[in-house]
Amino acid sequence: MRKSPLAIEDNAHDAVNFIGAQTYFETNDILKERCRIVRPKAFIVFSRRDDIMRERNDAEHIREMEERGFWRRVSGSGPMPYLPNHPEYGAKIQGTVPRLRSTGPPHRGAGL
Repeated sequence: MRKSPLAIEDNAHDAVNFIGAQTYFETNDILKERCRIVRPKAFIVFSRRDDIMRERNDAEHIREMEERGFWRRVSGSGPMPYLPNHPEYGAKIQGTVPRLRSTGPPHRGAGL
């Protein structure tokens, strides 16, 4: 398991694409880290497994972060098989891919 913070400077990137990696972080702090490392109005795209999303209450954290001005939702996928041909997961585990946009510096340091 990885821990935050990421070894990346603040406002370093115009976008972050975080596919298949959220599973490897112990807490939802990585959600805030994505906002910290991107510039204002940067795109933030990541995948989420529905089983882990429920365990960590990701949907609530994502909603709270939008309410607090970390980002705004641009679009997102509906549920789809996470690894459709995987012998263990098959279609049992679903995933979604939210597409978000950073709102910029005012949220920096805001806790959840």
